[in-house]
Amino acid sequence: MSQTRYAGLGRLGVGTPQANPTVEDEFAIMPPRGMSSNVVRLTSTAEDPLERLRRYIEDLDDTLGDFDVLKPAVFGFACTGSTYLVGHEREREIVAACEARRGYPVVTAAEAILWALDRLNARRIVVIAPYPPALASPFRPGPEPGPHPPTRAASTTWPGARLRRPSPGWT
Repeated sequence: MSQTRYAGLGRLGVGTPQANPTVEDEFAIMPPRGMSSNVVRLTSTAEDPLERLRRYIEDLDDTLGDFDVLKPAVFGFACTGSTYLVGHEREREIVAACEARRGYPVVTAAEAILWALDRLNARRIVVIAPYPPALASPFRPGPEPGPHPPTRAASTTWPGARLRRPSPGWT
């Protein structure tokens, strides 16, 4: 199958968590005509959901190997929770190593969000996260919270969808 015949503008690779049916559908309609969307599942056998999210990013190079000889023009890592757990610096280390080894750009969802906030010239944000406290903790304002410090942050109950009061120390 020729890339020119089936994907003249290139192939968009995307990694989605193993049980997330939404990302694949979204990426099927996003690319312009002439660009294909090729999906690989981010998988882990870890029983703990937080460890599973950690493994998705830490094992990214192995996951990219699942594309075998298919070389996307760019790869999108569609799991923000992984970045929240390992942090932006570790994420950048992993991405840089993958880009160097694989020869194509890797863009994480978290990096794309930061890019969009920069383009919008956003300086303050409010975050409501449907995550357990361990996963939502990066949203808390702190002494060095990054380029887009939350001015307010709240976590929902886990599991469930009821909003609860922000934890002590959150403003």
